[in-house]
Amino acid sequence: MEDKAVESRIQEYSTKLKNLKVTDANELNKLVDQINELNANSACFENKVTEDMLLNIAKLIPPGNDHIISKFSSLIYFLIIKQKVVLHATCIESLSAFMISAIRMSGEWVLNDLLIALSALLSGNTDKVVTLHENLIGKNGVLVQLLIPSKFDKSVHFNAFNC
Repeated sequence: MEDKAVESRIQEYSTKLKNLKVTDANELNKLVDQINELNANSACFENKVTEDMLLNIAKLIPPGNDHIISKFSSLIYFLIIKQKVVLHATCIESLSAFMISAIRMSGEWVLNDLLIALSALLSGNTDKVVTLHENLIGKNGVLVQLLIPSKFDKSVHFNAFNC
């Protein structure tokens, strides 16, 4: 797909996201799939549009919808690690706060996806999430809790440690 066509699609999906409500979970699921598909096929993501898209998706994901959370985690990882999209501090902080909340509420099967995305967000950016340090690594922080030996499997421990 040509860059102009990809840019057009990104704009289209971003506009659709802005018009969704939290109750539109099926439409959100479909849009996240379409964005992930674009992501896999191109390298044409403008930072501002990408940030807006990610923040809108985070606001729209219904609490406890682990399926969409897993897809969203993949999207974050691929945009940051594979596409090398650079996010601003406020976006990193908001998405990290979303991830912390999702880790606390999600099922165990989605924890690795969340931790991999959180690791991508935090990589080289810990100074941008100072306000979240207590929630991450404080006495009752999510990462500390995920490192309790008897509670989770080794892959969760490994990914929590990587964060």
